Amino acid sequence: MKINFKETLESINSLLEYKNQKYGNAALEPLKIFQGKCKVGQRLDDKLARVKNADRLKKNDIADLIGYLTLVCVENGWDNFDEFKD
Repeated sequence: MKINFKETLESINSLLEYKNQKYGNAALEPLKIFQGKCKVGQRLDDKLARVKNADRLKKNDIADLIGYLTLVCVENGWDNFDEFKD
């Protein structure tokens, strides 16, 4: 069996270029908004970069942000927000 590395690497290259476009080079140039401030900070920054570089807002991205921000609340013990009610 002959292994076709070229085809595999070309596909990987295509995927990396696609992801880099979607995330705006966030791996090498992170936004650093949440990074270092919470455990999921890097993931939040990556998701914000994806939203920033998208042509339109996507439901999946909003659901991911809500999930990550909920994890930040849990991490910090922020389980009650009544003080923000008028």
